[in-house]
Amino acid sequence: MAKFNWKGIIPEAIKQAQAYYDEYSEAGTLRAIYYRLVSVEVFPNTMSSYKALSRTLSKARVDGDFPWHLIKDKTRTSSGRGSETSIDVIKNWASTETRDHLTRLESAFNRIQDPSVSFKPSVWDGQPKRVIVCIEKEAVMGAVQNVLKGLDVEIFPLKGYTSTTFMRSIARSVRYLQEFGETQLVVITDYDPSGEDMVRDIKERLMNDFGCFVSTEKVLLTQHQTKLYNLPPAPAKKKDARYRAFVENTGSDDVVELDAMSAIEPQAFRKIVRESVTKHFEDEIHDERQAEAKEACKDAEDELRDLYTQLKTVHQAVVERIEQIRSGEADEEDDDEEDDY
Repeated sequence: MAKFNWKGIIPEAIKQAQAYYDEYSEAGTLRAIYYRLVSVEVFPNTMSSYKALSRTLSKARVDGDFPWHLIKDKTRTSSGRGSETSIDVIKNWASTETRDHLTRLESAFNRIQDPSVSFKPSVWDGQPKRVIVCIEKEAVMGAVQNVLKGLDVEIFPLKGYTSTTFMRSIARSVRYLQEFGETQLVVITDYDPSGEDMVRDIKERLMNDFGCFVSTEKVLLTQHQTKLYNLPPAPAKKKDARYRAFVENTGSDDVVELDAMSAIEPQAFRKIVRESVTKHFEDEIHDERQAEAKEACKDAEDELRDLYTQLKTVHQAVVERIEQIRSGEADEEDDDEEDDY
């Protein structure tokens, strides 16, 4: 590459990093910023460009020329799935058993104060399907989390061909969700030899190693999408064991990273990811369950009001009894005084 003023690109790098932050409400990775700069033709899509940008922004952050909060570091963890609180569980919490015997008031108080008690059902309560998302690269984890916010979907960053331990975690989630209905596995990977093979790997390992049979679909990144959105390609790594089969099946050794799609075409990225989940979600069922939840909450409120009324009744009875006791003691004192005369 010809001599290039890398320090001179810092203002544009800040601009692109801020644009990513504004889109996803979180900092982008170095790779995401790199692809945004490639898309505006600041430099070509080459490994040497990427490494030079890494060195430049590393020094710029230390020198105070590039904001630290605009580039994120990476972690591996699953996220997203909320509780599976059903209407039946809510109705059980709202049980009227505590009204039957005042001797059980203490139990009722404990239930009221229990921080785990919630009257908000799971988003997926009553749905015939549940969804789990698997991402090849945790670099786009934050972007996917942002897109799926509020949908209570568990997201697993695989970091390539994932470990058996991590695959076991996925299998346990699949088994758990299958108790409520069919489970759909949504897969998001690079478009490259390994990414194209990963759906097969996940499905076979879940079945052969853990006995989990699950429907699996890759929604990103496909060859069609790379061409549709004119994403910047790079040559595949020939040392990849799947290189030959990939070239034979696709007719080219062009590969594209997920980071390019999320950085350059954020709107399309968000739409594809969100629809890959919501297409398995039935709004009519959700609305019905929410209506039932609202009614269950009303019943619970009525029960608490009844309990409060009972407590007032018991309180009044106790007060009257105390007054009777005190009145009796006063009468005895009067009798004792009359005897003295």
